[in-house]
Amino acid sequence: MVNRDYYPVRVELAFDRSPGKLRDLATGDNLHASRRWQLMLAPYELRSFAVARDVGLAGFRAEPPPAIATALLADGRKAVSDLDAARAAGRVIPGMDEMRCDIEHAIAAQRLAWLRRALSSYIVRKCRESTAGKG
Repeated sequence: MVNRDYYPVRVELAFDRSPGKLRDLATGDNLHASRRWQLMLAPYELRSFAVARDVGLAGFRAEPPPAIATALLADGRKAVSDLDAARAAGRVIPGMDEMRCDIEHAIAAQRLAWLRRALSSYIVRKCRESTAGKG
């Protein structure tokens, strides 16, 4: 697992059956895990574990801190508004319509890592520059 972002992330793994032991591949430590196992990944942290061959990963969920998620979603909605304002002002930046659609989908799906990168994209920055101080 890798956390590609600047904030810690709580991760829950769901196995198809209880793995019992798993091995931390960095330290060699044996850890106990149940069918649902949680851990925190620090910012930019990489963690590797090994389980028995007959244990499958059934799913996972990653949760950023609520304040970070709220701020990113709000900034995503603001970016959509900025893109709309640039369009209304007659400013056309190649890819802005696709970016607007992609940002809306990322907000709906709460794809926060993708959203954070999109918010610093050329398209969003140019739209914000073109509407800065207006409205």
